[in-house]
Amino acid sequence: MAPLGTEIAPRTLIDMRNFNATCVLLLLISHGAWAAEPGSPAGLDQLVALAMERHPEAAAFEADAAAARASAEGAGRLMDPQWMIGAQALGAMPDSADPTMAMFGVEQMFSLPGAYEAGRDRARLEVRWAEGERARVAADVKEALWQVAARLRADDAKLEALRGQLAAAEAALALGLARYGAGGAWAGTSGRKSPSRGGEGLPGLLRLEAEVARVRADRDALAARRGGEQSRLVLLVGSEVADAVALEPARFLGAPAPEGAVPERTLATTTVEFAAADLRLARLERLPTFMIAADVRVMPDGMVDGVDAALGVTVPIWGGAGARSDAAAASAVAASRRSEHFELRLAEATAVAHADASAAVARATALREGAAPRARAPLEATMAEWSAGG
Repeated sequence: MAPLGTEIAPRTLIDMRNFNATCVLLLLISHGAWAAEPGSPAGLDQLVALAMERHPEAAAFEADAAAARASAEGAGRLMDPQWMIGAQALGAMPDSADPTMAMFGVEQMFSLPGAYEAGRDRARLEVRWAEGERARVAADVKEALWQVAARLRADDAKLEALRGQLAAAEAALALGLARYGAGGAWAGTSGRKSPSRGGEGLPGLLRLEAEVARVRADRDALAARRGGEQSRLVLLVGSEVADAVALEPARFLGAPAPEGAVPERTLATTTVEFAAADLRLARLERLPTFMIAADVRVMPDGMVDGVDAALGVTVPIWGGAGARSDAAAASAVAASRRSEHFELRLAEATAVAHADASAAVARATALREGAAPRARAPLEATMAEWSAGG
């Protein structure tokens, strides 16, 4: 059943998806049982389909939806009849050894036709809710996979750049050492070598050695982080598929979600519909229900003594049905206001996400065009000086 009293908070889009992606990984770790490794998927959507086949929460919501469908099948049907059997002692009868009269009867309750339709519609909303929850899980899985693929691709580009920097720095260091005196002779201060040879001398060599160590450390740290991302991918889709994705992450960078596709919005809308369905049912409770009963009395000698028929009507005079109707009306108003609040916060989160994306693009442009060249300039100058043998 939908939690009518709980607001579906959108959070910011980035925080919401990061939080849910973490939950996805924790669920998969706790699940502990993996399916057989399938073949390599063609893109992000196929990758999501594979992950959903392994996801325990997705399977749970599929079962919830199946249960809700079965419940909806029976929601619009009549209540089962009540069969009755009884006996009545007739007192002493001189011509009968067993002065007991038997009674056989049946009783059936009826509601007005609209009540059955309302119950069926309410049950169908349970199906929609379970399907909406599964769609939410799929969106979280897709976001998690997209993030992993994006980070793998970014890490590959950074590793390639670091390898180039490392090769250049190591080449410059080797050339500097060769020109300075080979081996480790430069490390001492015997005075046999000029501390300013080549314009930079020993300080320049030390800077080159420090740069080589720094680039190596950055490379190793980035490789370790990339291994961690691949481990997360193994949890989601299995080792063979994870290896295929890691080899070519760019294939899995489709759109994280279609424009305007927010599963939480569907859940919020369904919550409003739940409240409206409950209100309809509560109002129908104020209408009378009917009972029809019939029974046959059989005397000890087998003769039918008579047939009784009865018609009963429930009359809601004590106010319970009216109170429940008022409560359901208040819940419907509350659900509508929560839905409006959700839309407001979703619009705010979308605006913040667009602003963050624009800021990230601006920072990346500034780093690429300004900060990065300035940061490389001293090293490149030292390397050029050593290469020139100045």
